[in-house]
Amino acid sequence: MIVLKNMLCDGGINIPNQKTLNVRIPMDLMDEFKEKAYKKSHYEKGSIRKACIEALKDWCEKN
Repeated sequence: MIVLKNMLCDGGINIPNQKTLNVRIPMDLMDEFKEKAYKKSHYEKGSIRKACIEALKDWCEKN
């Protein structure tokens, strides 16, 4: 299930040119994704967001 909320990000604050994407995925996949995202970015704030954007861009380029 994918839910798009027009122009909402970070708790309802309007940010131009951005949308929120809520996706339900298996817990084991999420745990693995979070672990790899944190390790790659050295546990910085925004690690998951950056990794999601990177993954979506990679998928779009491949398809």
